[in-house]
Amino acid sequence: VLEKLKEYGVEGVEEVTLMTDSRNEELNRGYAFLELATHNDAVKAFVRLRKPDAIFGYDRSIKVSWAEPLLDEDVLAKVVFLTYTL
Repeated sequence: VLEKLKEYGVEGVEEVTLMTDSRNEELNRGYAFLELATHNDAVKAFVRLRKPDAIFGYDRSIKVSWAEPLLDEDVLAKVVFLTYTL
């Protein structure tokens, strides 16, 4: 995931939480949470990853949305929800 993000010019990634498949930990569930250094980095990532040429896997465009509020609004302002299909 980090290599793909770098290919698309996404900067400021501090943490990637890739959700694993509960039935097979070697597989993932096709989505991840990205925490970026600043809100500005998150906005840039959001805009960049919504473009049609942002593809993970074989031929699927990435679907990006803002993460739903959890606890801390300051942290949340820097988190992007990323889904993809392999």
